[in-house]
Amino acid sequence: MYENPLQTPCKVSITGQCERGVVIELYDEKSGITFAKVTLSNEQFVYAALNRLQRVQAEDVKLYHMDKVGKQVEHKYVTVDITEIEDRFGCDYHKRVLNFLKAYVNNEFSDGWIMHDMLQSQNSIVYRDEKVFANFHIVRWV
Repeated sequence: MYENPLQTPCKVSITGQCERGVVIELYDEKSGITFAKVTLSNEQFVYAALNRLQRVQAEDVKLYHMDKVGKQVEHKYVTVDITEIEDRFGCDYHKRVLNFLKAYVNNEFSDGWIMHDMLQSQNSIVYRDEKVFANFHIVRWV
């Protein structure tokens, strides 16, 4: 018999996307992961819904992060001095900062911690006392 790795029910989202059809996503609240995305054509979805059909052929199925499903997500907020990264106005500055921070996380944290965000929010990079700091989240699943 198949054992449910979620240990708790998942949440389902069903959204219509005009010409692309209907997308059904499965979300594990415990791990904070959307782990499945199924796309049906509009015709498939309507026919299945109105006729109570099961096992309808999907247009597309994608599975994500199955190794994290059912695990508890942990978060940490980290601030790192990135003043040493030069040429703040260069075209590749954002990429260099991300590479620096990923290396920092790999060196300073063990047990599966990874960067969660990509420094896209307003307060990700801050200037204080002639220094530059990066604020970001790291996560792991246990």
